[in-house]
Amino acid sequence: MSTERQHLIALSRVHDLISITVCYALLQCFNDDNPLRLSNGFQYTKVFNLHAMNSKITIKKDEMSRYCYLIDHLSRNYLKLPKKFLNHYMDENEDTEELKERYRKEWIIMMLEIANVSYDHFKSHYRDAVNSETKKNVSFKKNLEKFEEIVKAMTC
Repeated sequence: MSTERQHLIALSRVHDLISITVCYALLQCFNDDNPLRLSNGFQYTKVFNLHAMNSKITIKKDEMSRYCYLIDHLSRNYLKLPKKFLNHYMDENEDTEELKERYRKEWIIMMLEIANVSYDHFKSHYRDAVNSETKKNVSFKKNLEKFEEIVKAMTC
């Protein structure tokens, strides 16, 4: 088990990596077009905060690229790594952004593992959800915009 993984699991026991507000906004926006088979905000909170690492989630058959985009988006915009945590684990020759990127990548890998998606698939297809204009991708993008509006309204 990588050091970053151990640190993220320890942090998740005392701190939400993805806020409850974000998890509930996801449930509201992706209720019908949900790439995950999760039925309530509590399940989202457990999954995205690494409390469900021993279980697997099922990605709907044609939703893998949208799931990959979603976890990349969450990791870039909503993954919370407290400064105190980062300062504690930062090497002398490392800056904060490099450290955040290492932990962001490890969180993505963990999210892929519980969904049984390979990192190679993620790297190859995570942008498909926003680069292709299929009916489902257009709906996904609209839901993502709605999600952003809800999160913004709930956190203002």
